[in-house]
Amino acid sequence: MRVPDVRSVLSSTEGLLRRPEGPVDPLALDRPVTGVEVYERGSGASYVGKLVVVVDTVDQPARIESAVRECRDAAALIFPPETSVAQHEGAPPILVRSSWAAASALIRALVELTRDAGAPTGGAGTALERDTALAVHRLESALLALLGGTADAATPAAIVGLRPDLDHLVIAADLGDVPSEQYRLALAAEFPDERSVLSDRMLFSVLRADGADSSVRVAEQLRARLGRAIRTTRDLPVGVGPVVSGVFTLHESAAAAREIVRAMRIKLGAPPLSADGGARVAGADDVPDALALIRAADALRSQGPNLAAPLMRIAEYDRVHGSDLLPSVLVSLEHRGNVTAAAGRLGIHANSLRARLKRVREISGVDLDEPVSTLRATVAFLAFPDAHNTARRSR
Repeated sequence: MRVPDVRSVLSSTEGLLRRPEGPVDPLALDRPVTGVEVYERGSGASYVGKLVVVVDTVDQPARIESAVRECRDAAALIFPPETSVAQHEGAPPILVRSSWAAASALIRALVELTRDAGAPTGGAGTALERDTALAVHRLESALLALLGGTADAATPAAIVGLRPDLDHLVIAADLGDVPSEQYRLALAAEFPDERSVLSDRMLFSVLRADGADSSVRVAEQLRARLGRAIRTTRDLPVGVGPVVSGVFTLHESAAAAREIVRAMRIKLGAPPLSADGGARVAGADDVPDALALIRAADALRSQGPNLAAPLMRIAEYDRVHGSDLLPSVLVSLEHRGNVTAAAGRLGIHANSLRARLKRVREISGVDLDEPVSTLRATVAFLAFPDAHNTARRSR
């Protein structure tokens, strides 16, 4: 198969890329495409034959001229949708990204379109996929550095295209079995400027904020969008972090968004929001009790073994006698003392569960009829994951 050119890329990415006003040299559209690269101003990188994606907002004519000059040997130069740019004589074709597609979504689409076109297993097609994968990795690595709280936030912010003088917030979504592309397309359609990265099945997305109440408005927009776009019975908890100033404290919003998701997944009490499957979107004010319990358990993590000592005595009894007392305690807590519902979940009669809980009191002192004992068992399961995991594995 022949090497793809700019014309074929434009044809394949209809709706993702457009040409701004002004004539384009037809021969320029025949330029071969050998890869994809993210533009870094003044880096001295070689962009020969590449589709160069400009992620950062370019709002000054001098900076546009600089980008065109540095990328004169590129196959094409792709600007953000808000850029006011025209074709430059002697320059590679100027293209503009659609307003609904984030830069990372465009790069992923280029990979898929190239693969769908039947790129050969060797040569230019492989080089294009390799370079595109590297470009995606570069963007996502920079975003992960910001979300992790890197000391040098300016460089990754520039790579990702986040302005340090603007406010932002982070959304965290525990995708689980929900297809990531389905969620990402819905997110990009609602927030065209979002930047996302997947880490341990959790998708983190950075959005520009335009006020202190942005997190509330973003949650409302997400509920409406995901309610229309995602049809699934699988649970999809989405946490909206608080607004932070600039990009240097972006990790704080990310950490809060992750905590909100954890609070939404907590099973020790009434489930936050809907538990019927589908997207559940929450900010900190939507799950105050569960969030407070999560944070308290984290603060008590060093005391976890002490708090969970009675639970681990139950676990040892189960190990020796082949019983299921610890899972019975966990399920009873999840059903908030409703013996009939908990017994049904365990597949036993309610009287059998009562007998198990009586035995639990005898060997460990854990009494789920007593508020203080119940609170200790609840916090212990959260602060000492070994106890919780043991109970889950035994079921």
